[in-house]
Amino acid sequence: MLYLLLVSLILLRWLTVPMTPETLGPPYWILMGATAITVLAGARILSLPASLPVTRATAGFVEGFSFALWAFGTWWIPLLIVLGLWRHVRRHWPLSYEPTLWSVVFPLGMYSVATLSFGKVAHLRFMEPLSRFMLWVAIAAWAVVAAAFLVRLARRPGESASGAPAASASATTAAP
Repeated sequence: MLYLLLVSLILLRWLTVPMTPETLGPPYWILMGATAITVLAGARILSLPASLPVTRATAGFVEGFSFALWAFGTWWIPLLIVLGLWRHVRRHWPLSYEPTLWSVVFPLGMYSVATLSFGKVAHLRFMEPLSRFMLWVAIAAWAVVAAAFLVRLARRPGESASGAPAASASATTAAP
């Protein structure tokens, strides 16, 4: 329920506050990851012994709600890709390492695990190949972010992302 409230507030912000490249960063991927975590929890509940009364009483609801959240999380992926393209291609935001890029990696991995687990417990065969594909997407995302981090780490102190020396603090704050 907290997720639904949070998504409502985020969508309200998107509809009422102008979206800028600065405000549309990688942390929005956490929204997709939250659905994946919930779907994985639903899969774990559905895998409890059927002899438990609570399992029998809630199985239909848990399965339906988990599937709805899985579908919603799946819907977030193309939306977030389009918004990322808008940010970097259309609005020319520099594509460079920023620590918040790690908030893209975890949700992709969690989506893969949740899709596989839920697909098995709900007997939805189409989810297994999708899960394996998304695992490779998550691994690729991890490799790209890790490589970008290593490039940033290897850069000499005082060197900007373009390779040109950064302006010193005294030069930028000096009075004209």
